[in-house]
Amino acid sequence: MKVNILDLIDFKQVDTLLEGFNKTTGFLTAILDLDGNVLSKSGWRQICTEFHRINPETSKKCTISDTVLAKKMAEGEHYHYYECLNGLIDVAVPVVINGEHIANLFSGQFFFEEPDRMFFKEQAERYGFDEKKYLAALDKVPVVSKEKVNTAMDFLLKMTLLISETAFQKLEQMQLHDAVLKSEERFETFMEETPVYAYIKDGSLNHVFSNKKVLELKQLNQCGQTADSAKAIFDPDIADYLENADQKILSGHSNRIELEYKVKISGQNRWLNDIKFALKLTDGTRGVGGLAFDITDRKNAEEALRESEEMMRNSQSVAHICSYSTNLNVNEIEKSSWVCSPEFYNIFGIDETYPHTIAGWANFIHPDYREEVFDYHESVVKERKPFSREYKIIRINDGVERWVHGTGKLEFDEKGNPFRMHGAIQDITERRRSVAEKEKLQSQLVQAQKMESVGRLAGGVAHDFNNMLGVILGHAELAMEELERD
Repeated sequence: MKVNILDLIDFKQVDTLLEGFNKTTGFLTAILDLDGNVLSKSGWRQICTEFHRINPETSKKCTISDTVLAKKMAEGEHYHYYECLNGLIDVAVPVVINGEHIANLFSGQFFFEEPDRMFFKEQAERYGFDEKKYLAALDKVPVVSKEKVNTAMDFLLKMTLLISETAFQKLEQMQLHDAVLKSEERFETFMEETPVYAYIKDGSLNHVFSNKKVLELKQLNQCGQTADSAKAIFDPDIADYLENADQKILSGHSNRIELEYKVKISGQNRWLNDIKFALKLTDGTRGVGGLAFDITDRKNAEEALRESEEMMRNSQSVAHICSYSTNLNVNEIEKSSWVCSPEFYNIFGIDETYPHTIAGWANFIHPDYREEVFDYHESVVKERKPFSREYKIIRINDGVERWVHGTGKLEFDEKGNPFRMHGAIQDITERRRSVAEKEKLQSQLVQAQKMESVGRLAGGVAHDFNNMLGVILGHAELAMEELERD
């Protein structure tokens, strides 16, 4: 809302000042707005009030004089003298508040030297004034020196500055008050509508402010009603926990405390993150302010993530597989580092203190495979292809040789250059042992099958020979019988 600056001036007080100035100096003054309306005055010369400003033609001259003076003020003069068209001297002082020219303080109807009576006699005749009364009014207009007028004008200038400063201070106070009200309204609206639990406690730990969210905890929904204390809201153990923290703040032991705790809200378990802080209340005493955030979703997500990570750790442990990520600082291999999942340490027989560098990784690889693996790794980076290799390692803690299968995928920066590799490593020692055992058994099975085939062949030949031998022996026996009959 725009403020009319003129409304900020106490014109009753100004009238008193102007009247005092008139009695002390004899100067008549008035304050007119830029439209010519009189806002304050300490009197006016009789020659003006009973003659010049009544007659339409001379009144028009007065308006022209006021306009000319006002224009001079707009040009930036501190004050300006002007001989009006009716023959008197006027002077104006601008009234400027907050850089805005809003009015002029006029003083005048005087002469710097004895007036030309003939001019005024002619003016009386021209405009039909009663010459005797007109000249009598003229005689009441003082003749003053310019030095005296300058002294009076300097005083009036200071007075207008005082009026301006007083009005400006009122304007600032109104603007500040309006800003404070708006700020308080915004704050109250924000605090009431925010989804955060907001509260203020006094030195006795009673709530002096509770927003809607806090009131909902106790189903207190009447506007302005406050929850008495934490004990009126929470179970005793939680209430004691909170008030112990509040006491630390009230005692000055701490200015800020952050808590996380679980409470029941509407029959459901919810997690709150409560930030408590010291503040000064309106009566000057120390109090406790607080903002409590519902972090149930975050806690649930953290728990789900923890369970997922636990499940992954268990799965990787069972499968003897780990994940890793390594940056590719090819020029400075000693500075290239890696991060990994827990099973990595089991596979390679190290702990978290082992240097997480590419050079440290080289110590895992069996000497017979080290050059081959690093040459392959280099070709993967240059050709930008996936990494997939089986190689032998030596566990650091016990020197046992194991077989692993490493896989990896490159990650590229905005320029298309590979800068990181993500992948997995699986201990395949048992699988290779199983494969070797299976191959051995398969070889033995094939050999047994071959021997069995040879045995079957030998058995068949013997059977045929026996048959032939039986026939031969049969014929031999017949022949012998024949010989005996002979």
